[in-house]
Amino acid sequence: MYSNSNVTFFNDWQSVALESAAAHQQMRELKADEIQTNGLLHAYLEIHAAETWTFRSGNGKFRHSHLVLAIGDRVIQPVGEERVIKDEGSNKVLVGRGWVITLAFDFDVSPEDLRNPVGVIVIAGDGHKHEKKADLKGILNTD
Repeated sequence: MYSNSNVTFFNDWQSVALESAAAHQQMRELKADEIQTNGLLHAYLEIHAAETWTFRSGNGKFRHSHLVLAIGDRVIQPVGEERVIKDEGSNKVLVGRGWVITLAFDFDVSPEDLRNPVGVIVIAGDGHKHEKKADLKGILNTD
């Protein structure tokens, strides 16, 4: 069960800044071929755990969570997603209260798609939907 979830949106330039900060923290050089700018809208979905479970028992609670955007009468699916906590064979990862699981999503949308507020829909692993409106106008601008 989730106690709550947050979605943070950002563009390619902010993604590059995150990669640069991570490289600096790891005391390594960020190479040009590691940087990808492809005009996507990026989103981090943070799920805050409300109870304690092991990765195996809590698998469906966050692993199958999903994020979509509703723009007009269209539902925009992500073109890419990444799970930050992964199943490592038979190892069990304990997830408890206060833990935050982060899922990353990429959306192929245009600045025109984001002129009006969009519906941000989080679909939990158990099928429950949570929807909010977000004003993302200008987020893809890199000026």
